[in-house]
Amino acid sequence: MFADTTLLIDFLRGDQKAINIIHKAVSAPLFTSEINVFELIDGVYAASWEIQPHLEKVLAMLTKMTVLPFDRKAALKAGMISGMLTKEGKKIGEADCLIAGVALANGINKIATKNKNHFTKIDGLEVISY
Repeated sequence: MFADTTLLIDFLRGDQKAINIIHKAVSAPLFTSEINVFELIDGVYAASWEIQPHLEKVLAMLTKMTVLPFDRKAALKAGMISGMLTKEGKKIGEADCLIAGVALANGINKIATKNKNHFTKIDGLEVISY
């Protein structure tokens, strides 16, 4: 299963639904991407709280999952997703296209997210919403 940024943030905040989803995934590998890492770190530095303890929590959480790179095969898949959605009049945010591209290019077709509206528009991706 692929963990979107919303799930990871809610997990860090102690949201029970997010915790349950991640605990159910313990028997199988949990994935995220470097794009999600960017979004998490951006949030740490943009917020008004003390950076270091939050940064340490994020980095510790990331050691428990596989962080996939944004590589050429992901770029090709993300570009295809973005272009097709634009053509269909269903355009979504670029970051979500990049994230979905990483997941699908790596054979992962399940994504856990609160951002159901964007990810359900992507063919081949099963959205686990909470």
